[in-house]
Amino acid sequence: MGKLAKTAADSDPRLKRVMRSLCPDSVAVLAEIQMDPSARAADRIMAATKLLEWTLGRPAQTLEQKIDVTRPIVFSTLLAPEATQAIEDQTEETEDEE
Repeated sequence: MGKLAKTAADSDPRLKRVMRSLCPDSVAVLAEIQMDPSARAADRIMAATKLLEWTLGRPAQTLEQKIDVTRPIVFSTLLAPEATQAIEDQTEETEDEE
């Protein structure tokens, strides 16, 4: 199975060369928008954000996840089989009571 291209430029080397040649102009346009006091604030913010992301990278994002552990994790390789069975039996009894 072949690897999928991330962008159109990844699949076409000629397109990639053309796009790279336009990068300095693109940066100049964004810088011009960012510094133009008559530009809308939203456009200036967008331009500044893009320039920062391309230069410094995007800020790290945090992920909050709640995990409901209703069954204990059993490391059967560390416990004797009898202990593993006792824990599983106890867990089943607890689940039955709920």
